[in-house]
Amino acid sequence: MVTPTTDAASNYVFYKPSDYYNQLKKSLQLNQQHARDQSTYSHMDNKKYYDKNRSNPRYEINENVLLRIHGLRSKLDPQFTLIPKIAIQKQHPTYWVRDRMNDQITRVHVNDMRPILLPYHVFFWLFVFVNHYCLCVMPSHMASSSYTLKNSNRDSSGKSQDRHRRHVRLEEQNNRYQRNYRPFTIPSSFYNIVHVHRFTTIDTISTLINHFESLYRYSIDTESDQFINALSLIQVHSIPQHLSSFIVLFELNHLPSSNTLLFEKNNLLFRFLFRSGNTIFAWGSMNTELQSVIRMNLFAWP
Repeated sequence: MVTPTTDAASNYVFYKPSDYYNQLKKSLQLNQQHARDQSTYSHMDNKKYYDKNRSNPRYEINENVLLRIHGLRSKLDPQFTLIPKIAIQKQHPTYWVRDRMNDQITRVHVNDMRPILLPYHVFFWLFVFVNHYCLCVMPSHMASSSYTLKNSNRDSSGKSQDRHRRHVRLEEQNNRYQRNYRPFTIPSSFYNIVHVHRFTTIDTISTLINHFESLYRYSIDTESDQFINALSLIQVHSIPQHLSSFIVLFELNHLPSSNTLLFEKNNLLFRFLFRSGNTIFAWGSMNTELQSVIRMNLFAWP
């Protein structure tokens, strides 16, 4: 290794004992500065090489984009969101985008964004056609015909015929419901969706603490990871006397480190949620639902 002191004199004359210490300190400072310069040069050289093969897209305010879907996915799952988001603020390479459906604002990196090549109104109606018309309002005779084709090579036993008739009857019933009843929707102004993970801000957690501190009724549901069957998500829906309510999604695999202020804020929020006297609506036994989370020492139960 070549250092700034390689070509320096190999013999030194020290007139005082402290001269050796001063010379050593000076040599160390030169070597450390040289190491920093070499590291900076190496990083800049690698960045220059990386940027040659990397696109650097830029997006404008009010431009429609798709966001990358992170986490475990199967091979056929989409890589990007199906519903476009709209860019509302930019500080390249960081952007803030708003969800058109629930007005939720998300901060994303430019590498997790993709442009929409089609105009938004064309993309929107194409999405509606594929997801609603083709899948939901297919005429019953078409559904029954496709079912008949798929089962033409199967045996024509009594059980197969019963399944066929039941399938056709359910299709007709679904089509009748779709014609006679409107979809049940809840205005987005009635609720707020908050994701709790390591990137959630302190202000957001403080808002949730103030909301749940004076609240004693809510519903809870849990979801497990589809691959390892371990609890990964806790969904809490507050039931206040006056709207709007909060839907809080605790992402257990992405919580902050235990030595951070954000982790302490999360623990305080959990204590309000699971304190004695709260009325909790759940699908099953809370001991069974929260068994694996209790081992993480996030809160005490019961």
